[in-house]
Amino acid sequence: MYRIKIFIFAMVCSTIFFTSCDDDTTGGSGGGNVNAPFVSLQDDGGGSLSFDTTVEPGQVFRVQVDATSNVAQLKAISVSRDGFSLDVSEFDNLQVDDAEEQNPQLLFGTDKDGFLWTYEFTAPETEGSYLYDFELTDDDNLSSITSITITVEGVLEVIQPTIDVMTGSTIEAPANTLVSVNVAATMGTYDIASISVLEDGVEISDLSRIRFDNVEFDDNPMPLFSPQSEGFTESVIIRTINGNHDYIIRITDTEDNSAEGAFSIVETMTSTALDESYDFVLVSNASGPNQGGLDLDAGVAVASASPDAELRDLGIDLNQPNASNWLQQVEAVNGSTLRIVNVGNLPDGFSYDSVVSKEEVTDAFNSGNTVDPSPALQIGDLLAVSSATNIYLIRVDDIVVTASDNEDFYSFSIKY
Repeated sequence: MYRIKIFIFAMVCSTIFFTSCDDDTTGGSGGGNVNAPFVSLQDDGGGSLSFDTTVEPGQVFRVQVDATSNVAQLKAISVSRDGFSLDVSEFDNLQVDDAEEQNPQLLFGTDKDGFLWTYEFTAPETEGSYLYDFELTDDDNLSSITSITITVEGVLEVIQPTIDVMTGSTIEAPANTLVSVNVAATMGTYDIASISVLEDGVEISDLSRIRFDNVEFDDNPMPLFSPQSEGFTESVIIRTINGNHDYIIRITDTEDNSAEGAFSIVETMTSTALDESYDFVLVSNASGPNQGGLDLDAGVAVASASPDAELRDLGIDLNQPNASNWLQQVEAVNGSTLRIVNVGNLPDGFSYDSVVSKEEVTDAFNSGNTVDPSPALQIGDLLAVSSATNIYLIRVDDIVVTASDNEDFYSFSIKY
């Protein structure tokens, strides 16, 4: 009976002993034992990683390990990746001489109470997620683990979108006509998000002037959707304006990558020969004895009240002295419209003598503002009149003022 009791006692002690060893080796911050040492990753402010991070294949990265003893002094620290102990050639402990590096690294001196070590790794070349464990063990064989997951991903190669203006680099067209520009666009890595049309470097704001796939732009840039967001071959239609201008058709993808196609539209003049040209037509002060109206079609002076007149003189100001009472003003009559030509809105070199076509007369009329009546005329002034049948360009060639009577008169040249 005594032997049996001793055997039972020995079995109980053995059970207690092995249970105690299991608790010791699995405790600490990794296993929950309050007597285990302390270990964590620190952000050193210099680029060391302390949280799960994505890096590129072969990228060098660092982690800083902060270790502190608890009840017992520290014994060793080991480094593993995905559960397998790393060879010392697979990392560099910057605080330990290369010749003395180990894994696990045994601890001596003040390091047994705590240390702050920086480890340097080269990320694997194979993409994937890798778990790096740093296991700290003390002299009581209690251990704690701190970990970081490093995800290795290759850099995405971004392919840019492309655009090709197939119509040519220079297009010739009259003003105020529709020009169709053939465009082929190919998406890159990302979908095409929008298309825009620029004129002389500025996005065209008059949306009625631009169409895509024969539909007016609803915005510029105009958003695109499938299937055109994946690439297209379509026509961009532009209504031309006066002059020569540079254009850009731009596509932009969802990540703001863009491609541009450039071209120019050169204005061609549709030349329609003038019907008539009259020189030195005299029109008198309407308050005097001579005719103060102007029949522009016939190029002759008529009575100021004549139904054939498109323009007439306004006569005198009775409140002024005889020598200066002529107003020297004209007004449009019988349904006509009078404008002062603004040469600044016309092509360089424009002059009355250079005009050889009806289109140029129309451009001159469109360049200016309507007046009713005109300001006091001066020699060299350019006027334009539009009637129900024609548009006329008029130059004031001479103004003769008579001080003692109302026989003052103008001399006009007329083209239409």
